Amino acid sequence: MCGGDSRDLFKTLADAALSNGFRQRENTINFYIHEKEKENLARMILFLTLFCETGLSQRERMEIFLDLMGNCLLRDKSSEYLENITKELIQLITEDEKCPSVI
Repeated sequence: MCGGDSRDLFKTLADAALSNGFRQRENTINFYIHEKEKENLARMILFLTLFCETGLSQRERMEIFLDLMGNCLLRDKSSEYLENITKELIQLITEDEKCPSVI
């Protein structure tokens, strides 16, 4: 993947979910992402986190994704999500042993 294009990543995840019938996976999927631009990598991690978020409904995740992808004025809900998740993602990248989301 290059140029901040994460469509292939999401297509692979969607295909894996469909082929498994949306059941709990028995084995893990490893992704190796090579991205020169740090901003694009951060954006991809944000979208991947949003994709895997279980605390929000599918519709809410879709609306937040469209807000963030469009780089427009954000709704209050999207802005609040982004503000909250940013702290966790910074900790995930810089201090993974202290981050509660790392298994």
